[in-house]
Amino acid sequence: MKKPNFHKRQQGATLITSLGLLMVMTVVGVTATKMSAIETLIAGNEQIKMRLFQTTQNELYKLATPINLMPVLQDDTLFVEGVYVISNDTDKKENITRLQQGYICKGINGNAQSIGGLCNLYDFEVITRSAMGGATAESHRGAGKEVPPVSPNCLICK
Repeated sequence: MKKPNFHKRQQGATLITSLGLLMVMTVVGVTATKMSAIETLIAGNEQIKMRLFQTTQNELYKLATPINLMPVLQDDTLFVEGVYVISNDTDKKENITRLQQGYICKGINGNAQSIGGLCNLYDFEVITRSAMGGATAESHRGAGKEVPPVSPNCLICK
Protein backbone atom coordinates (compact mmCIF):
# COMPACT_ATOMS: atom_id res chain seq x y z
CA MET A 1 0.00 0.00 0.00
CA LYS A 2 1.26 3.38 -0.97
CA LYS A 3 1.33 6.27 1.54
CA PRO A 4 -0.34 9.47 0.35
CA ASN A 5 1.98 12.44 -0.02
CA PHE A 6 0.30 15.31 1.84
CA HIS A 7 3.00 17.84 1.07
CA LYS A 8 2.18 17.84 -2.64
CA ARG A 9 -1.56 18.45 -2.06
CA GLN A 10 -1.16 21.59 0.12
CA GLN A 11 -1.55 24.79 -1.87
CA GLY A 12 -0.39 27.40 0.77
CA ALA A 13 -3.61 27.63 2.83
CA THR A 14 -1.63 27.97 6.06
CA LEU A 15 0.37 30.86 4.65
CA ILE A 16 -2.72 32.73 3.48
CA THR A 17 -4.52 32.17 6.81
CA SER A 18 -1.55 33.35 8.87
CA LEU A 19 -1.08 36.44 6.64
CA GLY A 20 -4.78 37.27 7.06
CA LEU A 21 -4.54 37.00 10.85
CA LEU A 22 -1.37 39.09 10.85
CA MET A 23 -3.13 41.76 8.80
CA VAL A 24 -6.12 41.87 11.18
CA MET A 25 -3.83 42.12 14.21
CA THR A 26 -1.87 44.95 12.57
CA VAL A 27 -5.04 46.94 11.86
CA VAL A 28 -6.25 46.45 15.46
CA GLY A 29 -2.86 47.51 16.85
CA VAL A 30 -2.64 50.67 14.67
CA THR A 31 -6.22 51.64 15.57
CA ALA A 32 -5.55 51.18 19.29
CA THR A 33 -2.40 53.31 19.05
CA LYS A 34 -4.26 56.12 17.27
CA MET A 35 -7.09 56.04 19.82
CA SER A 36 -4.58 56.15 22.66
CA ALA A 37 -2.87 59.20 21.13
CA ILE A 38 -6.22 60.99 20.74
CA GLU A 39 -7.22 60.21 24.33
CA THR A 40 -3.88 61.58 25.54
CA LEU A 41 -4.54 64.85 23.67
CA ILE A 42 -8.04 65.07 25.14
CA ALA A 43 -6.70 64.52 28.68
CA GLY A 44 -4.06 67.22 28.13
CA ASN A 45 -6.71 69.68 26.91
CA GLU A 46 -8.89 68.93 29.92
CA GLN A 47 -5.94 69.56 32.22
CA ILE A 48 -5.24 72.94 30.56
CA LYS A 49 -8.94 73.83 30.77
CA MET A 50 -9.10 72.95 34.49
CA ARG A 51 -5.90 74.91 35.22
CA LEU A 52 -7.37 77.96 33.43
CA PHE A 53 -10.62 77.63 35.36
CA GLN A 54 -8.78 77.49 38.69
CA THR A 55 -6.55 80.44 37.74
CA THR A 56 -9.60 82.47 36.71
CA GLN A 57 -11.44 81.69 39.93
CA ASN A 58 -8.37 82.64 41.97
CA GLU A 59 -7.96 85.95 40.10
CA LEU A 60 -11.67 86.71 40.52
CA TYR A 61 -11.44 86.00 44.25
CA LYS A 62 -8.45 88.33 44.58
CA LEU A 63 -10.17 91.03 42.52
CA ALA A 64 -13.36 91.00 44.58
CA THR A 65 -11.81 90.99 48.06
CA PRO A 66 -12.85 94.02 50.12
CA ILE A 67 -9.28 95.29 50.56
CA ASN A 68 -8.87 95.52 46.77
CA LEU A 69 -12.47 96.42 46.09
CA MET A 70 -13.19 99.45 48.24
CA PRO A 71 -10.59 101.90 46.85
CA VAL A 72 -11.77 101.19 43.32
CA LEU A 73 -15.49 101.50 44.05
CA GLN A 74 -15.03 104.71 46.02
CA ASP A 75 -13.37 106.50 43.07
CA ASP A 76 -15.96 106.97 40.29
CA THR A 77 -13.38 108.66 38.04
CA LEU A 78 -11.82 105.24 37.33
CA PHE A 79 -14.94 104.09 35.47
CA VAL A 80 -15.18 104.99 31.79
CA GLU A 81 -18.73 104.44 30.51
CA GLY A 82 -19.40 102.28 33.56
CA VAL A 83 -16.38 99.99 33.06
CA TYR A 84 -13.08 99.99 34.92
CA VAL A 85 -10.48 97.95 33.02
CA ILE A 86 -7.86 96.61 35.42
CA SER A 87 -5.89 94.60 32.87
CA ASN A 88 -6.37 93.77 29.22
CA ASP A 89 -3.41 91.55 28.34
CA THR A 90 -3.41 88.84 25.72
CA ASP A 91 -3.61 86.15 28.41
CA LYS A 92 -5.77 87.87 31.06
CA LYS A 93 -8.54 90.46 31.08
CA GLU A 94 -10.04 91.92 34.28
CA ASN A 95 -12.98 94.33 34.35
CA ILE A 96 -15.30 95.84 36.90
CA THR A 97 -18.60 96.98 35.39
CA ARG A 98 -20.98 99.29 37.23
CA LEU A 99 -24.41 98.01 36.29
CA GLN A 100 -27.12 100.58 35.65
CA GLN A 101 -29.21 99.21 38.46
CA GLY A 102 -29.49 99.87 42.16
CA TYR A 103 -31.25 98.22 45.06
CA ILE A 104 -32.05 98.87 48.70
CA CYS A 105 -29.28 97.43 50.90
CA LYS A 106 -30.84 95.07 53.43
CA GLY A 107 -27.96 92.76 54.22
CA ILE A 108 -28.32 89.06 54.86
CA ASN A 109 -31.79 87.90 56.06
CA GLY A 110 -32.91 91.51 56.41
CA ASN A 111 -30.21 92.24 58.99
CA ALA A 112 -28.63 95.39 57.65
CA GLN A 113 -24.90 95.28 57.19
CA SER A 114 -25.18 98.88 56.04
CA ILE A 115 -27.57 101.62 57.09
CA GLY A 116 -30.14 100.44 54.56
CA GLY A 117 -29.40 102.99 51.86
CA LEU A 118 -29.14 102.54 48.12
CA CYS A 119 -26.52 100.14 46.75
CA ASN A 120 -25.05 99.95 43.27
CA LEU A 121 -24.46 96.62 41.61
CA TYR A 122 -21.08 95.73 40.15
CA ASP A 123 -20.01 92.82 37.96
CA PHE A 124 -16.46 91.52 38.32
CA GLU A 125 -15.24 89.73 35.21
CA VAL A 126 -12.02 87.79 34.71
CA ILE A 127 -11.17 86.13 31.40
CA THR A 128 -8.06 83.96 31.19
CA ARG A 129 -6.66 82.62 27.92
CA SER A 130 -4.21 79.79 27.41
CA ALA A 131 -0.75 80.80 26.24
CA MET A 132 -0.93 77.91 23.75
CA GLY A 133 -4.18 79.27 22.33
CA GLY A 134 -7.62 77.78 22.09
CA ALA A 135 -8.69 77.39 25.71
CA THR A 136 -10.44 80.27 27.51
CA ALA A 137 -12.02 80.49 30.96
CA GLU A 138 -14.41 83.24 32.00
CA SER A 139 -15.87 83.94 35.45
CA HIS A 140 -18.15 86.60 36.86
CA ARG A 141 -19.02 87.64 40.39
CA GLY A 142 -21.48 90.28 41.48
CA ALA A 143 -21.24 92.64 44.43
CA GLY A 144 -23.10 95.60 45.83
CA LYS A 145 -21.68 98.74 47.36
CA GLU A 146 -23.60 101.30 49.33
CA VAL A 147 -23.93 104.71 47.73
CA PRO A 148 -23.41 107.49 50.29
CA PRO A 149 -26.61 109.54 50.77
CA VAL A 150 -26.69 113.11 49.48
CA SER A 151 -27.89 114.46 52.80
CA PRO A 152 -27.59 112.93 56.28
CA ASN A 153 -31.39 112.61 56.54
CA CYS A 154 -31.81 110.80 53.19
CA LEU A 155 -31.34 107.05 53.37
CA ILE A 156 -32.48 106.18 49.82
CA CYS A 157 -30.91 108.97 47.78
CA LYS A 158 -28.29 108.91 45.09
